[in-house]
Formats: sequence, C-alpha cells, structure tokens
Amino acid sequence: MKRYVAGFLFNKEGNQVALIEKQRPEWQKFQLNGIGGHIDRKTGAHTCYDVGCDVPGFDPCTWETPLEAMIREFREETGVELNCWQEYCVLSGPEYEVHFFQSYANAIYDVETKTDEQVLVYGVDDILNPNITYPLIPNLRWLIPMALSIAYEPHVVKYTVQEVNPYV
Repeated sequence: MKRYVAGFLFNKEGNQVALIEKQRPEWQKFQLNGIGGHIDRKTGAHTCYDVGCDVPGFDPCTWETPLEAMIREFREETGVELNCWQEYCVLSGPEYEVHFFQSYANAIYDVETKTDEQVLVYGVDDILNPNITYPLIPNLRWLIPMALSIAYEPHVVKYTVQEVNPYV
C-alpha cells in the first residue's frame, strides 16, 4: 500500500487556499491539488514509498508519521516551515491511503514555487464555483469544504472515507 499526505493552507479568514499544479503522476498532470506527497521511510539512503517493500537490511522499517511527512512535503514544495497542521480526513482505496491536513496561517502569503510544480494562492469561492472551470483533482470539490467545516464542527475529530470505485 502506498501512503501519501496532502494539505490545504488557508488564510486566517478561510477565503484563500494554497494549491499546487501537479506535473506527476500523469493522471494528475496540470490539475490543481493539495500540497503534499509520499510518506517516506526513514532508512538513510534508501527511500521507499511502498509499505510492502522488502528491501534486505531494512526490517523493521521506520516511517515518517503523516504529520512529519506533511511538514516536510510542504517545506520542500513551498519553502514554508509550517508546524500547525490538523489532520481532518483519511481517504483510502484498494492500494493507497491519503492523510489530509488543513491549517489557517498568514504564512499562505509566503508560499513560493520550489519545484517544477507551481504553487499559487486561489480564492476559495472561485475554486468551488461550478461556473468557473479550474482544473481540479475531482475530490477537491468536497475535500476543501470538508476542511473548512472542521472549524465549525468541534465534535468531529477526523473523517474516514473509503473509495470503493476510485477514478484512478
């Protein structure tokens, strides 16, 4: 099983969000997504993304926590060190698991593109407006509102979503 993280950084008012224009994997190319990536194995020079990996000499494997991966991925892709992430959803399918995080911070205005995948700040109303066609990963139309709703649902700690027929 492959494990990933993705985060949505909102401004303090919750009306702007930082997103990344993906270049890989191919099925996500040129689409906007949350900022994130693989949960890595902490094994020195060997980096492996597959929980089932059986590389000799790396048993037992120690993995980053989803929060550690979120902090690292966000820093690598935006140049911003942000430690105030809240996990709000775990989305799983037959061969993957994605941990989604959200945060509200003025650091949104400090994000920069640090890789070949462009990072930009968008208006939430524009992103969710069905009359404006941004190239969004399809599940962002419910993941972004879900992230925003957590602030108003104090009894909800984290959502768990199982995809039965994923589009990938």
